[in-house]
Amino acid sequence: MTKAEVMSSLEEGWSRFLAIAKGVPEGKYHEYGSIGWWTVSQSLVHIASWDEELIEIMRTYMNTGEKHDFDLDHDINDRHIREKENMDLPMIWRHLDEAHTSLISYLNTLQEKDFQEDSYTGDLIETMIRQHYWEHEKDIEDFRNTL
Repeated sequence: MTKAEVMSSLEEGWSRFLAIAKGVPEGKYHEYGSIGWWTVSQSLVHIASWDEELIEIMRTYMNTGEKHDFDLDHDINDRHIREKENMDLPMIWRHLDEAHTSLISYLNTLQEKDFQEDSYTGDLIETMIRQHYWEHEKDIEDFRNTL
């Protein structure tokens, strides 16, 4: 896909993710076990944190050529959740929006070649952004369907 197609696909996926996430009934965002052992609000923090993390991973790669070793990040999700555990829901929504806006802004600075599926950055965009949004959208939708 071209950069424009990828960016359009990301925005479509983001819009679907938000629509599903915002459809969770009030009072259910903090229900443990709704997304695996996480709450919906923790899942939102997770998405925002990875959007931020990916900017740094891609920036490092673009500047140094060093690929991120994801095997070293075995506790990164728990760390992200702990760092933001005192956020209330309005703060989480703001954080999610700001992280996504920053990610899209950063992606807009990349060149067409960086979006090619066979490139390191193109693979990150596909697996760590597009698929990530879809996976958590599905988790949240499955939870909503149990209510």
